Amino acid sequence: MNIALIEDDREIRDSLIGYFKHDPEINVTISVESIENFFDCYMTDLNVIIADIGLPGISGIEGISMIKQVLPDTEVLMFTIYKDVDKIFAAIKAGATGYLLKSTPNDKLREAVMKTAEGGSVMSPSIARKVLSFFQEPKVEPLNVLSNREKELVQGLVDGLSYKAIAEKLFISVETVRSHIKNIYRKLHVQSKIEVVRKVLNK
Repeated sequence: MNIALIEDDREIRDSLIGYFKHDPEINVTISVESIENFFDCYMTDLNVIIADIGLPGISGIEGISMIKQVLPDTEVLMFTIYKDVDKIFAAIKAGATGYLLKSTPNDKLREAVMKTAEGGSVMSPSIARKVLSFFQEPKVEPLNVLSNREKELVQGLVDGLSYKAIAEKLFISVETVRSHIKNIYRKLHVQSKIEVVRKVLNK
């Protein structure tokens, strides 16, 4: 099995290379510190990619989408310190198959790589609990989590207004609009204006 490591912490990267070095079933064919470096040397016969989220340049989450476009059959396993729900769901939506914290022991990471290659989906126990808790929480109307000002901005998006038009209508700056939009994305767990409109109209 061929795997790639995308990790900017050299100590962690070298540690994993050393751990897998004598593994008869896993071959680390690529070890790089960024998404950009990965695309300089990637190969099409990769089975699993272990990637961090906090990378220099292109983030791991953005990188997953790019990777899946050229390697749709390659599985991506996130290996990170981030525990917040926003990043977990963003990674999964981007195409990640699994999500492990860096506190995961090497033997458990190996198990996860094998399961991922076989079509499974693996998460650290604490991450799995966060995901379950999210879906078990009572569902609320999407707009209920937004402030009155944020609701006004959402209405502007639904009406098809540009950021500039919304800013003029609400007598605020375009930068303030952008700041509010980021908060709206975070609260609604979306990543685009289209997703905001769809979520509100389908409520």
